[in-house]
Amino acid sequence: MIPGDAKIERKYRLERGAKLAGDYCESCQSPYKRKSNRQKYCPPCSKEEERKKKNYRNRKYRMTVS
Repeated sequence: MIPGDAKIERKYRLERGAKLAGDYCESCQSPYKRKSNRQKYCPPCSKEEERKKKNYRNRKYRMTVS
């Protein structure tokens, strides 16, 4: 029996090689509706991931400039 929690169900199915219908966030694995073909993260996670990537780019840039 699969629990009603979407995250647990997704993990259960992925471990067994099943393909899932729909789109899931790469960060939190929650289902969401895509607004573009390249979207990888749900709206709440996209801001956090954007911040992390910006910080990484800036840190890398500062290492080369100094």
